[in-house]
Amino acid sequence: MGARIVEGGTYDGPFYRPTVLTDVTPAMPAFTEEIFGPVIPITVVDSEEEALALTNSRQALVNAVYTGDVDRGLAFAERVGCGLVQVNDAMGRPTGEDDLDEFTRRRFIGVQRAPVAYPY
Repeated sequence: MGARIVEGGTYDGPFYRPTVLTDVTPAMPAFTEEIFGPVIPITVVDSEEEALALTNSRQALVNAVYTGDVDRGLAFAERVGCGLVQVNDAMGRPTGEDDLDEFTRRRFIGVQRAPVAYPY
């Protein structure tokens, strides 16, 4: 659809090399669908407001902001509407009980089994 592979895109056995795609547009599956692998699609925008509108137009659990100005990145991240926004970090690092609550859903699962007869 017009995206270009500038790095990676190959595999060695079961391992897929980290891949960078450029020229990705919002109409492409690389932009609209979650990619379960080490793939970074890059979409270029003309302004911070366009980037924010594009980011918030899609539902996501996690987004990442890469910037040379951390304060600007943090201000941008505050306006992104998703569960977790990372600034200059691709993986995130869970750090405690708050993260446990953020990333889990507690529930009780009850199981009732037929009575077991024990031979005595």
